[in-house]
Amino acid sequence: MARLVSTVKAWAKAWAKARLHWPGVRTAVRLLVRDDWRRNLLFLGSDLHRKARTPLSFPQAVRVNVTGLCNMRCDFCEIHYFYDHARRVAGGLHRNDLDVDQLRQWPWLRYIHRFSLETSCGEPFLNPNVPAMIRYLRALSPRIVLTTTTNGTLLGPDINETLVQQRFNHLSISLHAGTAAVYRDLLKGDFERILENIRDLVRRRREHGVSFPMVSLNFNINRYNASSISDFLKLAKALGVDHVLLYHYYNARNRLTGAASFLDNPAEANRIMRESYDLARKLGVRTVPENPPVVRGLQEGRDSGDDGAVCEQPWRNVQFPACLEEEQTHFFGVCNRINLFKIRLDQSPHPFDLRQLWRHPILQYLRKTVNAERRNPICRFCRNRGTPALRCVDTEEYSRQRDRAIRSYFDEARRVVGRTPDLAGIKVLDRNPYEYDPDEWPLTR
Repeated sequence: MARLVSTVKAWAKAWAKARLHWPGVRTAVRLLVRDDWRRNLLFLGSDLHRKARTPLSFPQAVRVNVTGLCNMRCDFCEIHYFYDHARRVAGGLHRNDLDVDQLRQWPWLRYIHRFSLETSCGEPFLNPNVPAMIRYLRALSPRIVLTTTTNGTLLGPDINETLVQQRFNHLSISLHAGTAAVYRDLLKGDFERILENIRDLVRRRREHGVSFPMVSLNFNINRYNASSISDFLKLAKALGVDHVLLYHYYNARNRLTGAASFLDNPAEANRIMRESYDLARKLGVRTVPENPPVVRGLQEGRDSGDDGAVCEQPWRNVQFPACLEEEQTHFFGVCNRINLFKIRLDQSPHPFDLRQLWRHPILQYLRKTVNAERRNPICRFCRNRGTPALRCVDTEEYSRQRDRAIRSYFDEARRVVGRTPDLAGIKVLDRNPYEYDPDEWPLTR
């Protein structure tokens, strides 16, 4: 009997997924499922099942740069390039801080499952509106998962109390050092101040008897800080954080000089990671992922064919990286490989209708080809088995191939979809806005 019930439920679920786009079924779901988040999840399942180019659902996850600026100048961060680029092309920087009034113009946020306050650069707590934005998002959707990455310098009693009371879900703190000396040399900040901010947050969690926010520490392994990994892990244990994230530094457009990355020597990179994970286990420090990631060699960085993976990001995700060189402007994309649009928020319609972009022909073409037998150029580059290794061992060639693939995607998409609608405040891109140019800013060697 139990098996029969399970079979009937599975059949009913499959039937519903295949037919949720029918007007009558869709109307019934909207009447019967009153919870916006759950209803969106049902429509998402149907969209994925049908590989819908114009989805009924809204994305599950949103990442937004709530500010484009940062209060630190870490040597290894690519923000040096972004700042220099903005000053060169625009003569200055634009913060592009978001606020609660702007979030109120995004009614589709009530469907979102996960909201992150940052994407690629910027310190979220430099935006004074962030505590109010957190309170607004929590009130809008008690189920929403709130996350961000921060350098931790601007945490303190007031912000920490807000994070605890509003059940902020996950705070990822970029520490990248195990001693004050290494931190001062590499990140140029006050190490003890950050540690005290973390202690205060963990203490407030304990006093309130809650486990939120989950706190993790990041460590970007490179030749300048590797000597302090053991101190970092011991510190994580003493601070009582929930887990640590260890990962290798990629060459980037920044202020480091000399050979900074271990990725040019996969054997050494893998040895350092294994030993770090072994020490973490001995100390009782949780690592995410659970097992050490493995770096592959140069011979694996050549064209190795498609990995066959199914990508769901064009249905699940959106992200809004800040555009430092223009006022009130963000980019829009669905993954880290490619930005599709540039949005001038003060010129786009209010309230901001995400469906204009979510169902735009350029994004429809991405959904059509992301998992096709012959993927589009940028997805073909992304899903090539050799791409991760290529990024590790030859970042310059990786950057050139990525930029060529992005240009090819836009050329191909325009040939297929033809003229696209003109939308107020929205520009369709035709290339990576930050293409790699060794004459402008060479990669760290």
